[in-house]
Amino acid sequence: MMFKFTNELSIIFSLLEDISQYYTKTPLEMTVRRPSAFFTQNQFIYNYWQTVGAKIPSYFIDMVLQLKGKKPRMVKMCDRIYKSVDTLKYFTFNHWEWSNHNLEALQAVMSEEDKKVRI
Repeated sequence: MMFKFTNELSIIFSLLEDISQYYTKTPLEMTVRRPSAFFTQNQFIYNYWQTVGAKIPSYFIDMVLQLKGKKPRMVKMCDRIYKSVDTLKYFTFNHWEWSNHNLEALQAVMSEEDKKVRI
């Protein structure tokens, strides 16, 4: 038996709906903007939305914080988030297959008494 994990559109759209519903039911306090999620495999579109949707607003917010005499923090936070996302790219964009052939072979040689014992 083979287990396959792939990126399916139905899972992605379900996740997007869940995020939207969760935010509607439980709004965050003191947020600057509404949380959202966007999935794409196109690097150009990803970089565009990263710049337009996160980096430019982060620099703007940091500028406002500096004008208020506070420490800027949004650009640094944004960079940390995107570094984390970049780290996960390998695992989310590749196809993964797992098999349980060893488990099936082990179960085939086990006695009926051993099969009844649960660990």
